Amino acid sequence: MLSIFKRKLCYFTFICLLSGCATSNSAIKKFVRDFYDSTLLTRIGIASDEEVKPYLSKDLRKLFIDAKIRQEQFIKQQPNLKPDLVDTLLFTSMPHDLAYKTFIEEVSKVNNMYQVTVSFHAIQEDYKCTDKLFIITNEFNFQVTDIELGCYGPKRLTELLLDTIRDNQ
Repeated sequence: MLSIFKRKLCYFTFICLLSGCATSNSAIKKFVRDFYDSTLLTRIGIASDEEVKPYLSKDLRKLFIDAKIRQEQFIKQQPNLKPDLVDTLLFTSMPHDLAYKTFIEEVSKVNNMYQVTVSFHAIQEDYKCTDKLFIITNEFNFQVTDIELGCYGPKRLTELLLDTIRDNQ
């Protein structure tokens, strides 16, 4: 009797684990789709804190605020020059003048962080970019901590923001 109970408990635990993984995978994919469906994807330049708050981690939001302040100071000091990230899409390495489709290629979890590979395929040209999102989760939501922008070298979003902060001091 006890061994039947143990087998059923093991089976139940196994099923719960499988369904929990599926739920996490679908939830992370939904978050990524919502992120890329937001206006942030087509926003050129550094977005405001309120715009990025639902999607970005606190540390990444702080970098955005610092970079935005540095850019504003740079513009005041040198109104005839444009700072680096003014005409840049920051959440994808796909050029902003191309129409494209977005595909979630892979979701993996390493320690407490999800790594989500997303590809962008140009609709009318033979052009593709592949980016990787680094996403943390707590019991309530997901937050992007960084994005590896594949068509920029690859280069991480945090590096671009830190370069802007340093270059505009």
